[in-house]
Amino acid sequence: MTKFNQTGASGIYSKTRLFGLALSMIIFGYLMSKDLIISASLLGLIPIGYIIYHVYKKPSIGLNALLLISFFAVGLTRLIPLPLGLSIDFILLLIWVILFFKGFNGANWSLKNNSLTYCLAIWVLYCFLEVLNPEAQSILAWVYAVRGLALYGIFLVPLIFLVYNKQQNCKTFISIWFSVSIILGLYGAKQYWFGLFSFEQDWLDNGGAVTHVLWGEFTRMFSFSSDANQFGSSQAHAAMVAIIFSIGEKGVKRKLFYYLTALVCSYGMVISGTRGAIIIPVVGLSIYLILSKNYQIFTLGSILGGGLLYLIAFTFVFNDVAPIRRMRSAFSATKDASFQVRIDNRIKLENYMTDKPFGGGIGSAGVWGKRFSPGNFLADFETDGQYVRIYAETGWVGLYLYYLLHAIIIGRMVLICWRLKQVKLRTIMIGFTCGTIALMVVNYGAAVTIALPSSVLVLWSMAFVYLSPKWDKNEEYPVFELSQNTNSD
Repeated sequence: MTKFNQTGASGIYSKTRLFGLALSMIIFGYLMSKDLIISASLLGLIPIGYIIYHVYKKPSIGLNALLLISFFAVGLTRLIPLPLGLSIDFILLLIWVILFFKGFNGANWSLKNNSLTYCLAIWVLYCFLEVLNPEAQSILAWVYAVRGLALYGIFLVPLIFLVYNKQQNCKTFISIWFSVSIILGLYGAKQYWFGLFSFEQDWLDNGGAVTHVLWGEFTRMFSFSSDANQFGSSQAHAAMVAIIFSIGEKGVKRKLFYYLTALVCSYGMVISGTRGAIIIPVVGLSIYLILSKNYQIFTLGSILGGGLLYLIAFTFVFNDVAPIRRMRSAFSATKDASFQVRIDNRIKLENYMTDKPFGGGIGSAGVWGKRFSPGNFLADFETDGQYVRIYAETGWVGLYLYYLLHAIIIGRMVLICWRLKQVKLRTIMIGFTCGTIALMVVNYGAAVTIALPSSVLVLWSMAFVYLSPKWDKNEEYPVFELSQNTNSD
């Protein structure tokens, strides 16, 4: 046998395989000449099949893909009019199906025994009980809305505990998160300095301009995010966490990577014109100064942070730049006309909810309400913040339950960070915790942690902090191998 025959390519050198390849090419060519959509769909099966194969071999690859897709899925719908957000659901379902058929019994399910999974499970149970809410207008609206509100958490977090529980996984997560955030920040800068592509302009012309074109000028960049609010919040989140990570990092390359992330994403936050985004570094870095247990850092950080905050809130430096001018208005919100509108709307909601302790049903407010139950009060009500939406859809019972469960989760995260011994690990976990707390605060004025990518970033952050005590002892969790249970093969 020659060396050529020993290569992988030799596999096609049989009459049957050559005939099959030729026939496939003829069929594909014919379909392409008749219908580009069909041919493109068939062509799309190739990368899908490739992904499924590698996720089957190593489920953590699927979670990396999910993380990557979460940044682009919504924004790409401006270019590709398909429900790309469902790709998140597809990957989660794929991994669970693989685990079910290839080693479910071999999984270390004891990892689920913690307050994070219990709290997420309680919230999912309440959301499922909301199906019985007599005020609910549409079951289909519930199906769409409950995914981001509850299901992503209960499906994603156990997978992180099972197949993404190594310190190297944590490093990979940070690398993907910050690398993509830099790309999105640079793309936002491209929009600011060089304008929009035609598909982005079409999106503005079809309704996006209402919140992104202010004073007759395209003021708020949105990059690949769903809108400027999500872009600004996610950029502020990445910048703030990168700053914290850089403090505990000793490696030069990694530290420079964190500096670059902080610089680019801070710029992305500014050009988004998202007023609430400035709250993220203010809250997050303030929490860090407390958790650091370093009085020198606390003193220096307080002075520098206070000076920067004064510069933004009480001076007019760079006020001729429209995004900065808009962001600065966050510190005088009570003088803003939109602030009074929000107050008036919330008074109306309070009156409407008087006899609805369980709310109007999940999916009844906002975009899903407009789509599935137009015409009623909640469908036309602008919820603004995530907590207002939860209150509207699940009532005061749901809102206070949400507060309680997340207070338990965050309290546990703070306690874990306080007890960690390794400086670098502790700094990273404090960064995750500060980011989570900051986004929870920003939820008051915008629905941040229910939207991609912030929703998955918060869930990952929570899970990593819960995993960190074992890492602090220089120990690793057991590797989940599909080969642990091969009886079904």
